[in-house]
Amino acid sequence: IFFRPMPASYHAIYVPEGVDSPQRRSSPLVALAAIACVTGFCAGVLVEAVAPQATAALWAASAAAQPLARPTLGAHTGAQIHSQPLTAATLGLPQNVLYSAEPGAQQEAASENAAPKKSGRPPLKVFLRLLAAPFMLIGGLFLVLLRRLRPGLKLQYSGETMAMAASEADSEKPKWKLGQFTEQFLFFNGQALLKAPAAALGRLAGPKKAGFAAAVTLFDGSPVPKGAPPVVLVTGATGGVGKRCVEQLLAKGQRVRALVRDLPKAQELLAPAAAIAAANNTALELAVADVTQERTLLPEMFEGVTSAISCVAVSVAPKEGDTKDRKKYYQGIKFYDPEIVGDTPETVEYVGMQNLINALKPTLGTEAPALFAVRPGTEEAVGNPWGPLDDVVMGGVSESGFTVVPGAGEAGEAAGVFYGVVRTENNGGFVSVRTRDYEPGLDLSRYDGLELRVKGDGRRYKMQVRCEKGWDVGGYSIGFDTVEDEWQTIRLPWKDFVANRRAQVVEGAPPINSANIISVQILHSKFEFGRELNPRFRKGQLQLPVTRIAAYSEAPATPKIVHCGSAGATRWNRPGIDVEQEPPAVKMNEMLGGILTYKLEGEDVIRASGVPYAIVRPCALTEEPGGMPLETDQGDVIKGKISRDDVAAIMVEALEKGKPNVTFEVKSTIPFSQPWEGPEEEVTRDWPAFFGAFQEGITGKTVDGVYEKEAITA
Repeated sequence: IFFRPMPASYHAIYVPEGVDSPQRRSSPLVALAAIACVTGFCAGVLVEAVAPQATAALWAASAAAQPLARPTLGAHTGAQIHSQPLTAATLGLPQNVLYSAEPGAQQEAASENAAPKKSGRPPLKVFLRLLAAPFMLIGGLFLVLLRRLRPGLKLQYSGETMAMAASEADSEKPKWKLGQFTEQFLFFNGQALLKAPAAALGRLAGPKKAGFAAAVTLFDGSPVPKGAPPVVLVTGATGGVGKRCVEQLLAKGQRVRALVRDLPKAQELLAPAAAIAAANNTALELAVADVTQERTLLPEMFEGVTSAISCVAVSVAPKEGDTKDRKKYYQGIKFYDPEIVGDTPETVEYVGMQNLINALKPTLGTEAPALFAVRPGTEEAVGNPWGPLDDVVMGGVSESGFTVVPGAGEAGEAAGVFYGVVRTENNGGFVSVRTRDYEPGLDLSRYDGLELRVKGDGRRYKMQVRCEKGWDVGGYSIGFDTVEDEWQTIRLPWKDFVANRRAQVVEGAPPINSANIISVQILHSKFEFGRELNPRFRKGQLQLPVTRIAAYSEAPATPKIVHCGSAGATRWNRPGIDVEQEPPAVKMNEMLGGILTYKLEGEDVIRASGVPYAIVRPCALTEEPGGMPLETDQGDVIKGKISRDDVAAIMVEALEKGKPNVTFEVKSTIPFSQPWEGPEEEVTRDWPAFFGAFQEGITGKTVDGVYEKEAITA
């Protein structure tokens, strides 16, 4: 509660012309806050050690108890302050209005997977909670009040201009401030300070209870190392097409995570794939889950996933039974009397797809993740809270801040503003703002770098990225120039970031690990890299409005999820279709529980998700070798057969060379009656040409009695 940053706020005091900014002395408050903090800190450590959930409830209570969280404009009249909302209109008032900016904070969502807890709580925990709560709450509220009364750097708004307001910070002989240093230190380290002794007490109390096993392991059962490369997720990985996709991906050097229901079965069927992984210096990971049971799809299973292949399908088997290796099934439905085994088509094809897409969307969404942005039409910031980290940490006297300012962006919208005063006394000379650590680190490896939208001031800045935890660890930096009074979009490629620590280049360091971004930082410093001077360094006041910091990608759009559907998915209700002339699945759709009906509904879930997709609808699948001559179409009209090897190859290549948001059918030109022994020589396909002919929007569905492809043609 003490070290949590306060929500972004603006504190306004009306100051008549010619009157200096009021200074308030708060020594009694400092003493009271210190006493409450020390008492509450000790109680909080004890609570963290024996009852870790206590602090979450207290943080929520503290947030609810903060009356000054909303930005307001105060008009000072005698002893009263009348408040009104802070808007662009109020910013245009001619009076001198002083805004004191505090580091913003955003509610942090925590997702923990822990073993089920018993319903009762030991009396000791209840007693400790009751003992600690008032001290922590009182201490926190004192800090809230203290921060709001502490004089310091302020922004002055007059009309459309921004300038630093006069304060004791602008005196001729600025002094190093212990309070400023302490505030910055606690902003980035406060929660760690609370957790470290709590963890130590927890270790003294005894071993932890066993929790759930790791959600993802390597094929041999060992844990996945931290910072592992990104992976392709394959669902239905033990099926006929799924296991071939796994093998072909591994053969291309891709790291693969197989989502399976039965671990022993997966270890048996995917043993050849594991051998391929070892031969290609990559890895096969296993995650045990059931797409029909949403609670089994844990967030950890989707960390690091950059694309996915979906091969999950309802189980169909011969009524008369089958051999262990499913010889009858692999002959094709045309050669046996089928029935649904296990979950229904609705559960697997539709509900299962909903669950899978809901789990994948946060990872595979189309919009690049924003490290900072302001929601349109609001003053609400997106991303981790930002706090100042200035040369005060090394004895300097510069100071800065970062806050959301209404009207500071383009077209009158709100924007974040990095503001400060740069001074070189006491061997200082830099100001910066930095995010609190991301937990877990951000995986931005599928992007090419960071993109900023800023209004320049003619200075040269640096972007610093850290890939490991720690307040004073090294990182990776890149410089960028700004044009005075112009809005710019600046791209910073990962490949150009330089390993450094305290402005010194770290020779021999590995490239930046964009799969584990812990924090980002914007600096204006008198030093470049290797202690070279910044040619565009300027002392004094600075303001850098920022509307967005996000990852970007230069690669052409490709599907992020490739799904194996089925030809015939739209024919069961198409006008004019003679079902007796159609494949068995079309004729037996109702008998098999609406298998094609729900396959189509599952496809629609993908199409409506916003995740770039490719839906492959193979005709009848066979166990024949790959390399067949292929024929494709859209609109769900073709019939025939195709090798599972060829279907897997199409799906794997679609991830890299496919066209997004298309649905198509594929078959071989080899007739059913003619066996295929394989090509006489290795087949090389022109994949860009193969995928390039497909059009978006064609599914073959019948809408209001009209066959879709005919309607599009008309």
